[in-house]
Amino acid sequence: MTASATANTAATNAIAAIDSNTTSAAALASANTAKTAATTATAAVAAYVAAAAATADADDDTAAATLSGTAAGQATAADGNVSTATTEAAVYRVTLTVSSPSVTEGDATTKTMTYTLTLGESHTDAVTINYATNDTGTAAGNDDFNVAAGIVTFVAGQTVATVSVTVNSDTAFETDETVGITFSGVGLASSVAATGTITNDDVDPETVATAFTLLATADTGSAFARSEEHTSELQSP
Repeated sequence: MTASATANTAATNAIAAIDSNTTSAAALASANTAKTAATTATAAVAAYVAAAAATADADDDTAAATLSGTAAGQATAADGNVSTATTEAAVYRVTLTVSSPSVTEGDATTKTMTYTLTLGESHTDAVTINYATNDTGTAAGNDDFNVAAGIVTFVAGQTVATVSVTVNSDTAFETDETVGITFSGVGLASSVAATGTITNDDVDPETVATAFTLLATADTGSAFARSEEHTSELQSP
């Protein structure tokens, strides 16, 4: 739930409690005061969230603040319950670029394909990014490569991190294959899709040269000479 939605809900609950518990003139006066405070808080929080978002857009970083007190939406209902619209908002605009790695498939064991993640700038707070391989590539998950998903964390000030995907080697000839992966997170300005390539290193059997061996099983040269000699004798007068 967003900060503004939380504030609005708190204020609405306070107003409902006030209306349903007003049973006397004194309670009505107190309720109206609290009701006004709750309504004012809703508008104050909405304005705050808009200002925080505008600030984040301006500096491409984090805007955060806390509203408290009556102006933030503390309203005491007639039944004594307190509905609080106090909120803290943090709006991130993290930009991320991801490399397009490639790795030679190999014939045995496994290989590692490494994606390099780079933030647009360093941040004073840690930034967490979710990642997951997907089926947008031509390589088959858990066959050509091991399906992977997880979280990579950039500590404060860090701008570069890596994510690795295990590639399974084989000896079958095939075209180069691709592995799709998606990066997402609440703080990202937008999700990022990247593609890695598994380069085939196996030989196409249709292009393998066939070797032929000629075996001499007869003296064809001398046989031909004897044949020529015999023909010459038949033609003599």
